[in-house]
Amino acid sequence: MSARLSRALMILAMHGLGQARGEWARAMWAEYQVAVAEGDGLAFASGCLFAAWKELPRHAGGRLAIATHAFALGFLIPLACLQLAWVLGLPIGLGDREGLWGTTSGGTIFLVPPQVSAAPALLILWTLLTAGHLRFAWSLMERSWEDLLNATALVGATTVTLLFFMAALLLNTGALLLPLTALAAELALIGGVAWRSARLSAPVI
Repeated sequence: MSARLSRALMILAMHGLGQARGEWARAMWAEYQVAVAEGDGLAFASGCLFAAWKELPRHAGGRLAIATHAFALGFLIPLACLQLAWVLGLPIGLGDREGLWGTTSGGTIFLVPPQVSAAPALLILWTLLTAGHLRFAWSLMERSWEDLLNATALVGATTVTLLFFMAALLLNTGALLLPLTALAAELALIGGVAWRSARLSAPVI
């Protein structure tokens, strides 16, 4: 267990150093192999990770990594949790207290049956939307450009489908304001990170 943990910490440390410090990273990895043989792998890896994190703000690639991780951990993941809590009807202070189920209780007597019948499909779509934001956050931290584009396509398609579906059922589409804002932020982030990565002459994401 400690061997796997130390290896994971070393990989994080090497990624944190960036391509510009590739020689340092390779030397650090060689020293890590010696430390593992001596039984000090975890302590050495922890020290390397701390040193790498100290270096992050000092180079452009590190600052980009900090910004993308902050966006994923500070915005996307909390947003996905808020959306799931809203769907489940938890009291989070975002519109209807009853969440998704509350949106199907209004309207005329002729609209209530189709709205209620559509609730399972709406639940599936909202769950897909939540999963899309979580996948986007994971892909962003993993620096996987292809997965990031796939996650964005999933979020975009699901959001648009929800918008038309809820509008056709005369449901309150105001609940989609936050997902639409998040989608715009994600698209802007992809463009910004791609441009910045190209400026740094590094692989995109």
